[in-house]
Amino acid sequence: MFGIVDAEGGDDLAVQLLGRAGFLRSMWNDRTVYHLPLNIGEQRENAMASAAAQMLTVARYTVDLDPALRGPEAANEADPQDSHSAQLQIRDLTDRMLGADSYVCAEYHADQVLHPDFGVMARLSEFFKAAAEQAQASGSDEGSELHHRFTEAATTLTALGEELADAPERLRELGPPKPRRRDRASHYNATTPKRPITATPTAGCARSIPPASPALPPRHHR
Repeated sequence: MFGIVDAEGGDDLAVQLLGRAGFLRSMWNDRTVYHLPLNIGEQRENAMASAAAQMLTVARYTVDLDPALRGPEAANEADPQDSHSAQLQIRDLTDRMLGADSYVCAEYHADQVLHPDFGVMARLSEFFKAAAEQAQASGSDEGSELHHRFTEAATTLTALGEELADAPERLRELGPPKPRRRDRASHYNATTPKRPITATPTAGCARSIPPASPALPPRHHR
C-alpha cells in the first residue's frame, strides 16, 4: 500500500477515534483497512496522524506512531478540537451513559461525575478555585472581578455535587432501562459532532475507559 498512511490493531473505540481524526474505512484484498485520504499532502498527513495518536493516547491506548509522521507543523494543522483533550474523556463517558444496558452501569457512569472525592464535579470545582487564585494574583480590578466569578462557579459546582450526591444510587434502583433510552442516544448523536456510541462496558462496568493496549498505530508507507 505504497503512498498510503494507514493504521492497524485496536478495538471499536480506537476505530471510532480514528474516524474522528479523519481516517477512512476501506476494503483492501478482502480485509478492512483504515487510512488517511489520498493526495492531501505530507504536511496534512502528519497533522492528522499526530491528532489520531494524541486522541488514542488520551484514551489510554499504547500508540506506536511512525516518526516520519511527526513534524513541527502537526499541532498547527490538526483540528482545533484535538487540542482540548480533556473533553474526549467526558464525551466518552457521555456515550457510555447513553449506551448503558442496565441501571447498574448507569450508576457507575454517574458516580464517575458525582463522587464527592474523585468525581469530575469535584475536580472541576477545584479547577475553578485554582483559576480564582490565579486571577486574584494579578492585583488588578479585572483580576478581582474574575476571582469573584471563578469562586462563584466553584461554589455552585460544589453545591450541585452535594445536591446530586445520592443520584447514582437512585439510578441503580430504577430497574431495567426503558426503550426510549436508545431514542435519546440517537438524538444525542444527531446533535453533536459525529461519534458512534461505544461498546457497553463488561464485568459490571468496571472501567469507563479501556485499559492500555496496542491500538491502531498510524504507519507511514511513502
